[in-house]
Amino acid sequence: MATTRISLRQTVIEKKAPQTGDSVKSVILPPKLSESLPKIEEVIGGRTEEFGIYVYDFDKNDSLKYSEKTTFDAASTVKVLVAIYAFDQVERGNISKDTKVGNLTLDQHLRLLVNRSDNNSWEILYEQFGLKNIDQFGRQIGLENTNLIDNTTNAFDLGVILTKIARGEVLNDENRKELLTLMQNTETEDRISPQVPKDFNFYHKTGTFEQDVHDIAIIEGRGKKIVVVILTKGNTVLDQRNSVIGQIAKVIIENSF
Repeated sequence: MATTRISLRQTVIEKKAPQTGDSVKSVILPPKLSESLPKIEEVIGGRTEEFGIYVYDFDKNDSLKYSEKTTFDAASTVKVLVAIYAFDQVERGNISKDTKVGNLTLDQHLRLLVNRSDNNSWEILYEQFGLKNIDQFGRQIGLENTNLIDNTTNAFDLGVILTKIARGEVLNDENRKELLTLMQNTETEDRISPQVPKDFNFYHKTGTFEQDVHDIAIIEGRGKKIVVVILTKGNTVLDQRNSVIGQIAKVIIENSF
């Protein structure tokens, strides 16, 4: 099947103006976000990989989308969804963090799952909570194209997950802060991480599986907050893929803060 290449100039950048009466008018975005486009195109132009990119700026309530609905193998990025579900079950009183699940407590599994990206804890928690239950929970919070049975997702759905975390729309404050802490200083810090200023708050989850290499993040600094999702698929070596994710992130960060 032939692959359809989408020019970055087809990327959707959108913002809704405040309502005036019953109408909503389009407005021109501040130039900085728009300036990201040609610079990102310079980074990925001529490359053989596929890219899915989603950026959401909370301050401006605007977003940058590039092939955001293209399906990728989720790799370990969906471990964030599994963790949210586990914390949600704690909040509902169905399990406690001290409950033994196999040889470890739930709390220990969550740390391994998110911070160390441990696949054994991933499988154990799937067995504990049920794959279909977590999948259904994902749909309840707004995921339309994430399938845990096939372990597939897209940049938009991952952006929904991060946006809900950042806005406090999932989990209570205690568990949300714990989850965010687990998304710091992780086992993989060579993609978006090197591009983030040292005085910023940075929470993320990477994913790597065969041809798919990803990084998804919440970045806070200078009174602003953004969500960044960068998904890639291709045959290039890991170091090259890490580098191009970093280059894309650098452009986004420089034009967002």
